[in-house]
Amino acid sequence: MNDKQHKEEIQEKEIHEIDDLESNETSSDEENTATAKKKRQSPTQQLKDELATMNDRLLRLMAEYDNYRKRTEKEKQSLVSLGTALALERILPVADTLEMAAMAETSDLEYKKGVELTLAMFANALKSLGIIEIEALNKEFDPNIHNCVATEESEDHDSGIVVRVLQKGYSYNDRVIRPASVSVSS
Repeated sequence: MNDKQHKEEIQEKEIHEIDDLESNETSSDEENTATAKKKRQSPTQQLKDELATMNDRLLRLMAEYDNYRKRTEKEKQSLVSLGTALALERILPVADTLEMAAMAETSDLEYKKGVELTLAMFANALKSLGIIEIEALNKEFDPNIHNCVATEESEDHDSGIVVRVLQKGYSYNDRVIRPASVSVSS
């Protein structure tokens, strides 16, 4: 390295040191100003300011906790509803089979009575869980709750009226679990 490069390097270091000193003095001046301002405040005012700051932090923390509590409660309700809907989807074919068994002709009246009692118990269990059968027969067709699988000519009904329910539909918490499969008059 030659003397010229060495001198330039030294000058550069001196410039950086001066810049560092000036920035330190500026931040020190700002800190000193803040400290001086605090010292000028009375101890009572300092405590009031600190109390206001702590109150603000406490209010924010309480609001965050309240939002968390509400969000988790909503998520929990959603999971319960989803779990009930999934379980119901698996159980409904059993109800359909019991209904077919109850409607089937048989010479054994005790057997028929047993199937009907089992079906009634099942219907009561669904009702106690808040699961509602979708009313369809003689109602106007609604694609939100009915699934039209057939149409029939009917002199007794206007067009668009459910004339036969092929498979019952169910809802839970205003959510359709399974739409009713129906035949609609044309």
